[in-house]
Amino acid sequence: MTLTPIELTRPESTTDASLRRLVARVRFAARPGSHRGSHGETLVSCRIDPDDIAAAFAIARAAQRKWGRHPLKQRLAVFKRAHTIFVKNARTVADLIQVESGKNRRMAIEETCDPRW
Repeated sequence: MTLTPIELTRPESTTDASLRRLVARVRFAARPGSHRGSHGETLVSCRIDPDDIAAAFAIARAAQRKWGRHPLKQRLAVFKRAHTIFVKNARTVADLIQVESGKNRRMAIEETCDPRW
């Protein structure tokens, strides 16, 4: 029995331009470098060094302290809004999960339905 190779391609929503727009939103991703997706192709160019990681942790710790001071009702409203946005963009999120991790479509969609915060 001969197996026929399957050519894997990126979903249409994950264009080079859309990936660059996403990376541009990342505060510490301005340095040259690259990130390879599940198929070995370079998806975006960026590099984060250890100083960036330390700075990101400091920012996250400060944000967590501020977040913790908000009443539960306000925090729940943020999660509800995030859920709405996630569901509205589930197809695009699933596309990104597939391209980045190599998960099959069903697993990528399941991940958009059950985000672990």
